[in-house]
Amino acid sequence: MHKARKEIETIVGLDRLIDEPDVANLPYLRNIIGESMRMYPTVPLLVPHESTSKCRVGGYRIPPASLSWRQLGVEDYWLTHGSLIECFEWKRIGEEMVDMTEGTGFTMNKAPPLQAKCHPCAALVKLLNQI
Repeated sequence: MHKARKEIETIVGLDRLIDEPDVANLPYLRNIIGESMRMYPTVPLLVPHESTSKCRVGGYRIPPASLSWRQLGVEDYWLTHGSLIECFEWKRIGEEMVDMTEGTGFTMNKAPPLQAKCHPCAALVKLLNQI
């Protein structure tokens, strides 16, 4: 986590939040996300979405009554994980190793849930207050 934060601070800086074009210059973060996606691949959400009228999404025309399954893409992972690392300082509760045993169910939750505490990164508090 410290290496990822240092890389983000060096490449992105402390005056703005991570954005999609930054990902190409963040190899350590890309490796973290790649490993997460390898261990826990994305799956579509359980509920399909149906468009009620024609619309445009990401430059594509979507006809009315079209069914779609929302799947988290790589961009969602980069920005979500990168922002969580950039904006918060994380600490585990306890010193024991994290138990990666999978629980039951479709969402691949952990059998014993991970407990962590976080607080806003001191260097970004002013920036976070502007959001």
